[in-house]
Amino acid sequence: MSAITVGLLMPHNPEIQAIIAAAAPETWTLVSSDGAAGSGRFHESAPLFDYLIVYGERLDRALFDRAARLRMIQKFGVGSDDIDTTACAERGIALAVCTVGSDSAVSEHAIALIFAALKRITNLDHGVRREREWPRWEFRGRIRQLAGSTVGVIGYGGIGRATAWRLRALGAHVLVHTRREIDLAADAFDGSACEFGSLHYTPDVERLFDEASIVSIHCPLTPQTQGMVTEDLLNRLGPEGILVNTARGGVVDEDALTRALAEGRLGFAALDVLAAEPPPASLPLLSLPNVIVTPHVGGGGLDVIRAKAAFVVANIEDHRAGRPVRTQIL
Repeated sequence: MSAITVGLLMPHNPEIQAIIAAAAPETWTLVSSDGAAGSGRFHESAPLFDYLIVYGERLDRALFDRAARLRMIQKFGVGSDDIDTTACAERGIALAVCTVGSDSAVSEHAIALIFAALKRITNLDHGVRREREWPRWEFRGRIRQLAGSTVGVIGYGGIGRATAWRLRALGAHVLVHTRREIDLAADAFDGSACEFGSLHYTPDVERLFDEASIVSIHCPLTPQTQGMVTEDLLNRLGPEGILVNTARGGVVDEDALTRALAEGRLGFAALDVLAAEPPPASLPLLSLPNVIVTPHVGGGGLDVIRAKAAFVVANIEDHRAGRPVRTQIL
């Protein structure tokens, strides 16, 4: 095949870029971003791009106006809310996401956050290492187990489904809410190892927040889900409740979340995503003791990156050859 120029628009990380470079064919010329999409060498090279590989950076109409040769955008993750899909479609640019590794990696991270919140890991660690105390009993009244708890899962795509079944295997009673009705009885998962847990569906998100003690969010950010976790829903979850978000920060009303946590109307929040990333240092949410925040790392480490790199390279090569593109959404 003829040579192509592929832009890498992602936070500068030599390890990740080296993995992609190692997986790329010799016919590829890779151009890495040196910051934002509109900066430096990346911006100057935009008219040369045949393909773009994007990881968590925004693509707007201004970049598309410069990238006249662009044939396809290949996301390194699963979200598309950071891309101007209208401008993309107007220019006939294909768009594909990468689901490889995301289901297991994000579901594991969500469950790690749930355990950290239930067991008050950060509070206990802080007491021992920072305060030089031994708070063995101070938090015992707040530590709970997952088994027997009711966990609400919002969204039942690949990540939500993987999270729900892992939670069930750990003995939780899982209540699933999604915008489309699903038949859980026909689900192909083998539930033989899940003797303590259960799995049920509800079309009523209010019921989910009323009945659950933990809610884990796994839906995409769309106009319909923007701010869907309101103050009313947080109040329904209650002062012992735990909210976990590994999806998108914009799904939650962040101001309402901050107030609920500060006023004790919600017990704990464990977040891998925020409305603004990175957040301003003055963000009130970050100063609260009943919050865990990780910097949008739920998608996994280098083991997942290697699997994703192989997927995105193969997808671009399929598009070049006129073969079907996997997980194409536009």
